[in-house]
Amino acid sequence: MILNEKYYINKKHDYKYLVRQNLRDAQNFSGWLMNFAPTGNLNLKFEKSLPQEDSTNSTKSFWDIDSSRIEIKDSLTFSLEARRSTPVEHLDSEWSEEELLFLINKAISDGRRNKVYKDEYIPLRSYPSGGAQYPIKIFIIVNKDMGYFKKNHAYKIHADLGMISEIDQVNFKFEEIFAISHFNKEISEETKKLSFAVVLDMNLKHSFKKYKYYSRQLAMIEAGHIGQNLQLVSTAMGKKSLPNGGVLSDMTKEAIGLSGSQDDIVIYGVAF
Repeated sequence: MILNEKYYINKKHDYKYLVRQNLRDAQNFSGWLMNFAPTGNLNLKFEKSLPQEDSTNSTKSFWDIDSSRIEIKDSLTFSLEARRSTPVEHLDSEWSEEELLFLINKAISDGRRNKVYKDEYIPLRSYPSGGAQYPIKIFIIVNKDMGYFKKNHAYKIHADLGMISEIDQVNFKFEEIFAISHFNKEISEETKKLSFAVVLDMNLKHSFKKYKYYSRQLAMIEAGHIGQNLQLVSTAMGKKSLPNGGVLSDMTKEAIGLSGSQDDIVIYGVAF
């Protein structure tokens, strides 16, 4: 039996295929109005109150925090020059509840920035959004007890409200959210020693109304902004971190209570 090559050759391994795909997806003049230009739906979507499923669970504010005991090197030059992606076996920084709240306060939102849009108060965040639609949802998966934060629990960050809500507990193993842990036993053992990970979930249900096909690219850019913020702030705090594109969406969605959602895809994370 002769196999037809189209059934066993993965074209995505071919660089020329990638080049052709990039050219098709580029924001070229001829295709801008058809594929990338914003539609008439320009409504911003932000949280005005906690959803019912979150309001009944344990919550914590990250706007109203006491940061007087947090030591930080208040120098952009230091943060830029000292920022490193630390190998997992060297991620040995210890974290407290106060430090984790401070990280989220500075990297995500501190509640101080806002604007008025169509007579509505709009809270702003510490990073540029993908088309001002905030398609990236932010979660914390915890591997060590740190005050409010408990091992093997996951939490959702409500950046518009300055609140963190605990997700109903599900059965998961922290190390299993990382792809490399499934085929490298040594790394898997090292991953078990981590304190927590911030994971970024992409949901295009709202932003697609405004940006159509372009919404995915904008979401990826936004995830990069968030990851860089997290690294810079943690560096200023003297902490180590590791941005990680190898975060398994299926395993992570199980941990954050979204396993049944087709709209949500976990695309990125930062381990601490």
